[in-house]
Amino acid sequence: MAEASSTTFNEEFRKVIGPLGVQLDRVDTSAQFDVGTSARDHRGGEYLYLLGVASNVQFAWVSYQIAGDLTAAIALATTTTVDLRDPVGISCSAFTATEYGWVQIRGLTYGRYLTSMAKTGTVQSTATGGCMDDANTTSVYGAVCHETEPGTGTDSLKTTISYPMAGIAL
Repeated sequence: MAEASSTTFNEEFRKVIGPLGVQLDRVDTSAQFDVGTSARDHRGGEYLYLLGVASNVQFAWVSYQIAGDLTAAIALATTTTVDLRDPVGISCSAFTATEYGWVQIRGLTYGRYLTSMAKTGTVQSTATGGCMDDANTTSVYGAVCHETEPGTGTDSLKTTISYPMAGIAL
């Protein structure tokens, strides 16, 4: 079965191999898994189950933190939040501050970028929550954008991530 859309998380695109019951694009109003639970898909993708953040949208970049007691807090990734050097991931759905959902931390996915992001350009933070670009701000290492945003506005572009983290501000 073909993908319904290039930017969706349907069963064929992301066949989860564990744990049982994971639906990557589902938004939960109460926790269905322990916060910090890890899931994997058949393409090598890895995900974390986290509490959401206000104004979150599907494919938004988020920074997160998992403490020793497995409580997690996430924020839409901006230059300010990634400068804290917390890990970064991409939201699989639009789960907000009182909801739970999955954040991808490894594998092929889609991420939100601002106007004119260049294919294979260095992924950089922006002042716009949840969006990256290739402007000279703080580099996000472990992320590669595989498409070019044609200059029409914010887009979700094919991206590969491998435990992305912020680097040194330029």
